[in-house]
Amino acid sequence: LLSGQAADAVDYFQRAIVVSNDSPFNQARILYALAWAEFRAGQFVPAKDHFTQFIKRAERGENKYIIALMKLGDASYNIHSYKEAEKEYRAVLSILESNKTQYPELYAKALINQARILGKLRQTDLAVERLDIYIQGAVVTLDKLDALKMKADLYVQDNALEKANQVLVLMIDHYGFINEDVFMALADNRFNLNQFEGALAVYQNYLNLFPKGDRRMDARYGEVQSLIHLKHYDQALIEAGYTDAEFGSQLYLDVEKTIEL
Repeated sequence: LLSGQAADAVDYFQRAIVVSNDSPFNQARILYALAWAEFRAGQFVPAKDHFTQFIKRAERGENKYIIALMKLGDASYNIHSYKEAEKEYRAVLSILESNKTQYPELYAKALINQARILGKLRQTDLAVERLDIYIQGAVVTLDKLDALKMKADLYVQDNALEKANQVLVLMIDHYGFINEDVFMALADNRFNLNQFEGALAVYQNYLNLFPKGDRRMDARYGEVQSLIHLKHYDQALIEAGYTDAEFGSQLYLDVEKTIEL
């Protein structure tokens, strides 16, 4: 639903719930629909209240019960109540752990979402543990790659750049994942670890693989800076000249000043 349609749906279900008091079954159905409409309209606090009311009426372990618990966590996440969201997703996974075969998609989604929440709480080890379980069970390669990229990002957030690089190299070498952001993350991590030869190789690899890439200016700059750190000044000036020709920058003059210092 679009936001305007969702707001209209909220109004409709709010009116409907008033006339459904005679039927607990109907009231539960309308509570569920109202909570969803509020969630889609970005009304996360009332959505949490109505999902909670629905959960009290629903049968524990049924499909809608689990989804309502997950939406509680999602609503908490969206209002930045990460501790509450983690607690709610812990409750979800306590049910799904024994129902993996019955609800494989919900289980996988819960693992990913809890990992994202744990990342916000800076609980990197637990987040990675969840991601590893998800990756082991993922059937679609793209899903594995998304989880691996999240894992690398968590390590970068934790300043564990070597661990991040191991994941990024796995994505490139084992899965053949040709993605701009993955290459640039690996190059930048190596640069920040003062591994300038390794960084240079990845920057240059990026430039060869992505002749029209969105990150070419960044890669050119990283290439030139790596060459300067390696004291390959003549080559740094040549590459700076190519950069100026491609982007209309003034990198050549900047490199000249740096070398003179």
